[in-house]
Amino acid sequence: MNNEIKNVETFSGKKIIICLIIIGLISLGFKLSLVDFSLPIHSDALEYALHANAISEGQFLQHPQRHSGWPFLIAPFFSLVNSENFLDYSNVVRILSIGVSIVTIPLVYLLGRKFFDRKLSLIAASLFAFEPRLNQISGLGYSEPLFILVIVSSFYFILDKNNRYAVIPFILTGIIWWIRPNGFMMLLIISIIYFIYFRNSSHSIRNYVIYIVIVFLIVSPMLIQRYDQFGDPMYNWIAERIWIGEYSMSRSVNIEADAYSAFDYISDNGILSFFDKFVLTGMYNVLSIAARMTFPYFFILLPLGLYFSVKSPGINRNRLVAIWIFIIASMCTMILAFSVIPDKRLIFFLFPFFSIFATIPIMKLQYNKTNKFLCTMNQNNILILTIIASVVIVSAIYTLDYERPDPILEKEKLEFAKFMIYDLNAKLLFEHTDFQNYFNHPTVYNEPDTFKSIRITEDLDETKLFFNYPDEAKNRVMIYGESMDELVFNGEKFGLTHIMSAKDGDSFFSFVDELYENEKKYPYLTKVFDAEDEGYEKLRVKVFSIDYDVFKSGK
Repeated sequence: MNNEIKNVETFSGKKIIICLIIIGLISLGFKLSLVDFSLPIHSDALEYALHANAISEGQFLQHPQRHSGWPFLIAPFFSLVNSENFLDYSNVVRILSIGVSIVTIPLVYLLGRKFFDRKLSLIAASLFAFEPRLNQISGLGYSEPLFILVIVSSFYFILDKNNRYAVIPFILTGIIWWIRPNGFMMLLIISIIYFIYFRNSSHSIRNYVIYIVIVFLIVSPMLIQRYDQFGDPMYNWIAERIWIGEYSMSRSVNIEADAYSAFDYISDNGILSFFDKFVLTGMYNVLSIAARMTFPYFFILLPLGLYFSVKSPGINRNRLVAIWIFIIASMCTMILAFSVIPDKRLIFFLFPFFSIFATIPIMKLQYNKTNKFLCTMNQNNILILTIIASVVIVSAIYTLDYERPDPILEKEKLEFAKFMIYDLNAKLLFEHTDFQNYFNHPTVYNEPDTFKSIRITEDLDETKLFFNYPDEAKNRVMIYGESMDELVFNGEKFGLTHIMSAKDGDSFFSFVDELYENEKKYPYLTKVFDAEDEGYEKLRVKVFSIDYDVFKSGK
């Protein structure tokens, strides 16, 4: 085995660099194939861009729901852009996000070198570089690529087990905390790993105290600002409302979810219901979503890698223990969030570590002395190239079939949003469906020059939006109801005028989804828009106006 490793390590550094460049270029091709630069960013990415613009214009307030690490990186680049078109700023965000994703590929290779030889580390980097979901999200402008980059960097240094570098993971932990609210989990995880590696050091406690002080010095500006704005340094708008137990209720204006605590839930529903909802349901959602995300190639390699990491000799177990701790602790900290908001984006940062475990069975195959096929270095090279090529092919097929956006549908979604706001003047029921992606702030899309004037709302309260949008942005409202009648009854007070139902939608409410095929069921709902009748090629939504007079009459 040692001779085989020695032969493998003769793979020169120049060849490694060339291979990483090729892997990066192929990955870049996948990423670019999933981006439409003719459309503006939307959803969370839009709010990150608005936050970055506010920072570039000198406003340093904190967003109630998202942290400002990613906007702070974007802001200097916005300062260099002198444009009246929001699309230009959208593409700056996309390019930065894609660039960060590409830079992470060699870092995953370096992380792999903590466990494998050069060739196997290339496989680990390839498994990460060609993962379809990561390629898809890299062009959307979200914070996940930067979050992943800093986490991988932190782990690279903590696995070094060198006292000289021990402070670097803690510095990076402070940066991680700036990027996403759940970044604080890294402080706990890095602390556990630190004491596993350095527990016998004579100055481990003293150094740890210093490192913790450094972390809080890094995050203190953010925590102080959040305290000044919200009265709580750890404030998060969603986290404050999570104990209500349902995402639709937590976002609804007719539910006082921010005043609802875990004790209130237990009082209303019992301790067993609390355990079922916030523990068992959360665990099931985390594990089931993580399992679904292993397709198209991790679902075979990852279980084998996890098994061999425990049962098989010849692997650096001390370093694998650190990754086991990270994955298990990360999933445990997400159980509460997934009990209410089962969003797959929240666990994308696990993919670099999945790549490490998924490479272990390939290592076992490569170094199996009974396998005569791998007795020469040329045959070994053929195996490595075959595996990488197979990953590329599988990723390409999966990407084309499942991840590629439909540019026609996206343009129709944008036109639909503009029509609803400027022509129909509707105040729709808020839905988390992709069909409402462009409703965040249609004025940005229709009048791009307004983008530079938008700031984070000061003295936020429940009646205000997170940004000081023009009035046109108040085009949706989230209302909770157990039935259509209850929803409409609750909606009148808050100005709800229209309800949208999509053919392939995934509404908060099943009765809203059923409305698409049963439009005659409710006499007080009148269809005023049908995308198919209006000549839309791909979009399939219907919009119904609410006649409150008919509703009150009970006819």
